[in-house]
Amino acid sequence: MEYHETIYLDTLDGFEFENLCTRIFERLNIGQVEHIGFVKDGGRDIVIHQPNGGSIIIECKHQPNTSIGRPIVQKLHSAVISSGAIKGMILTTGKFSNDAIEHAKEISRKTPIELIDIHGITDLAERASIKILFSTGHSAILSFPASDIPRLSQKLNMIFERFQSSPNKVSEIIQIIPKNLKLEAKYLINYDVDQDFSTSVGLIRSLHEHDLTLIVDAENGSIMDSQYVFFLGNTTLMEPTHIPPLACPTTRTNFTIDKTTLTKMIKNHLVDAYTESVSYRGRNNVSYTKVCQLGERSITINDTKQVLLPRYDLIIKVLDNQYGCSIIQNNKQVKLTSTNLYDCRICKKIIDEKMLLCNACGNVTHGPKMFRAHGFTCKNCKKTICKNCTYWTRRFVFFKKILCEVCANKLPNSKKLVK
Repeated sequence: MEYHETIYLDTLDGFEFENLCTRIFERLNIGQVEHIGFVKDGGRDIVIHQPNGGSIIIECKHQPNTSIGRPIVQKLHSAVISSGAIKGMILTTGKFSNDAIEHAKEISRKTPIELIDIHGITDLAERASIKILFSTGHSAILSFPASDIPRLSQKLNMIFERFQSSPNKVSEIIQIIPKNLKLEAKYLINYDVDQDFSTSVGLIRSLHEHDLTLIVDAENGSIMDSQYVFFLGNTTLMEPTHIPPLACPTTRTNFTIDKTTLTKMIKNHLVDAYTESVSYRGRNNVSYTKVCQLGERSITINDTKQVLLPRYDLIIKVLDNQYGCSIIQNNKQVKLTSTNLYDCRICKKIIDEKMLLCNACGNVTHGPKMFRAHGFTCKNCKKTICKNCTYWTRRFVFFKKILCEVCANKLPNSKKLVK
């Protein structure tokens, strides 16, 4: 991504912020943008005239340390109604009060009112190729690592080393085809938890955990599974401009959850996650149970970052077979978030032990075992083969000699194991 301009948001005054919002909407190309820009504008800083004839009324508030309340929402709602617009939007570098958010939801049933805080503004700017910086010099939106296909292949080879494969290494017979790159908008949260729980007998539970991490989806608010958060922990973030282009479609989700709603969602999640029942013995030697519910004031959100998480959808072609997988990566490794690569092509069950790659057809199967095996090794050439590609010939009276097709063709009495 190339930026048309770079803006230090903290240095703008109110009129410059309106001009910035005007340029953002002009570059998003959603209609003809009219900047009103008067002090007494009646809640109409910007009007977007859409091609279908409808209009959007926008109010801009560059007030970083201010909470936008219900009266501003009511004022914009009146402006939308009186002008016959189809929608209203409030853009603020501050935040919205709970009352403003609830009122906007209520009136949006008939007249949509969209509330966009600093997270949403930086998201719109990014999509308009405008880079937002703060006075500290750091970008408003950063990204987890992303690689081109050659580097992805190198990292995937670490996973493929787990497969038993002969005479070829897995990396020698696979082809990685990019299907889609999805840039997922996430909030990277750093928080602390501090609370003690006591009864008449004294302290029964102590919670003092610091520098913890949550990753929250910026569109639907879902909390990322802890195994992926651990994998991404301590990863060095990079500029979105460093995401290499791939020969496949690239999609991007948006930062739609405002700061106030995000904080509320995080605290509700942590209250539920940390609340538990604790058993203790009283002074009268009787057992009691106390529900230790974490209080919201015991949660400190230290930092909130807007980040993009590149998630690659890949097709892995192995000889005659294709497998699908989705992966994310940190600075050193990749992690599969979904795949059918570990599904045995013979029994269709997930392989949780030794894995074998058939060097004849590309099937992935369970590794060799004594009975009812799905994968084998040719006794002559040591080639790894699946049950479907296996031949055999009689060895003594009760034993079979397992062969690949090439070796079996050299023996007149060989038979196909699966017909």
